[in-house]
Amino acid sequence: MGSWLRQKQPMTREALCLLCLGLCLGYEEETRRPSESPPSGRRVSPAPLPPAPPPGSSPETLPKPSLSAWPSWVVEPGGNVTLRCRVPFQNVSVMLGRLGDPRYRQERRLAGAAAEFPLGGLEPQDAGSYSCAYRTSASREWSAHSEYVQLVVTGSLPAPSLSVSADPRTPAASGTLQCLVPYNGTECVAAALLRTGVPEPLRAERVQKQRAAFVLPGPGEFSCVYYQCHAPHLGSFLGSLAIPATEDHGGGLEAPRAGTGPSVIFITAFSCLCILFLFLAVCLIYRRTQRGSPREDSSRRTSGSSFSKQEDSDFSEPERKSTSQHGWE
Repeated sequence: MGSWLRQKQPMTREALCLLCLGLCLGYEEETRRPSESPPSGRRVSPAPLPPAPPPGSSPETLPKPSLSAWPSWVVEPGGNVTLRCRVPFQNVSVMLGRLGDPRYRQERRLAGAAAEFPLGGLEPQDAGSYSCAYRTSASREWSAHSEYVQLVVTGSLPAPSLSVSADPRTPAASGTLQCLVPYNGTECVAAALLRTGVPEPLRAERVQKQRAAFVLPGPGEFSCVYYQCHAPHLGSFLGSLAIPATEDHGGGLEAPRAGTGPSVIFITAFSCLCILFLFLAVCLIYRRTQRGSPREDSSRRTSGSSFSKQEDSDFSEPERKSTSQHGWE
């Protein structure tokens, strides 16, 4: 029995050493896991959600939400737009309202950070100033309203005229776009400048003395629309203008020249074709004249040779007669 214990004692010490080594490695792995992540199969944690509102919060203490229009707050008739209301909390109810219309109300239950309100098939009566608010599950009152976003539906008023003007003392690139509004109303009217390829208007200005001025941002196709600031929020048709990307000697942009468009391109192409046809006609006439001159020379040579042969025959006939007469004698 003692000999058996003496034989098993080295094996027991080795097993204890291996056990201690395994425990140490496991502890080291556990302590390193929060700071280090495995190279393969790494999981990306999702973005943190907004915090829940504190219990017992009142509308005065709740932060205001923010409202935006995507892709633009200027929409053509029949177009679509999405109003997004962002709130600083989660698990809240969001409400969309329109200024001056207490019957208009849309409500959404929000689990994330933004509530979307899609509006489709817009008509002029859908234009107006929209805002949103939210309330928590612990509160029955709504928070303060967001800043108003005015939704403009075009096509109800005559189109404005858009022109560019530049100070001769400054480079042409520092010119201004003048939006002339054919509207004689006394209420508040504003104008917005749009650029082709950019859904959101570049800038909006109040109309004063039937015009609004915008700094020229560079070459491109621009449009101007004016609208009523208050109900019924009617919007006009678009007035467009193209600014070519040509440079003058001063390094600025030239003012658009009158008559630039498809008509000028057509006239230029037609003129080039006429010049080409005229050149071909001149070449054809020249080749024909060159071909006709050798024929005239050959005809002249043939007529001259026949005339010389006729003279030889005329002269030879009297000689033959004279010789014949002398022979008879």
